[in-house]
Amino acid sequence: MKRYSKILVLLLLFTLAFTLTACQVEEGSGSQQIVKQQLTTEPKEEAQYLLTKEIYKDDKEEAYSGVFVEIEYDYNNQEQITEIVYKNKDGKVMKYKEYKYDDENKLIYCGEKNKNGKKVKWIKFKYYTNGQMKLKYTEDINGSKEKNYFDENGRLIKTIQEYSKSSQI
Repeated sequence: MKRYSKILVLLLLFTLAFTLTACQVEEGSGSQQIVKQQLTTEPKEEAQYLLTKEIYKDDKEEAYSGVFVEIEYDYNNQEQITEIVYKNKDGKVMKYKEYKYDDENKLIYCGEKNKNGKKVKWIKFKYYTNGQMKLKYTEDINGSKEKNYFDENGRLIKTIQEYSKSSQI
């Protein structure tokens, strides 16, 4: 089951990355407004864009989970997502995610905070020198922990789970 979770997370990250680089939605079309930020390009190159903001109308089911109507994205100089901010219709932050990368541009940390700024979930990653993931460590506000160990070929070899009975979210 945890192998499927890892695959799902990787698919979501690849889908998000693909969506962010390939999004060609017209601004203001339908019930979604897309704000794009143009990247620096050389004169004869085709312009590239990064998704920086999604705005949904609050009066339809299309609003993100019925709660968020604005999602903002921020990137580093390597065009990697560094933060995602989810806001409600009043512009108040409801959820915040941050991402950190090492000097080789590999994801080493992903954290999520609630609307009060309290850390609710965090994931840390370690890698072998060949670039394959060595360890994925997940912990949440309730004290639940999971360690996924991988071999040098990226195959999951061991999972250790520790669940807490408390709930603080």
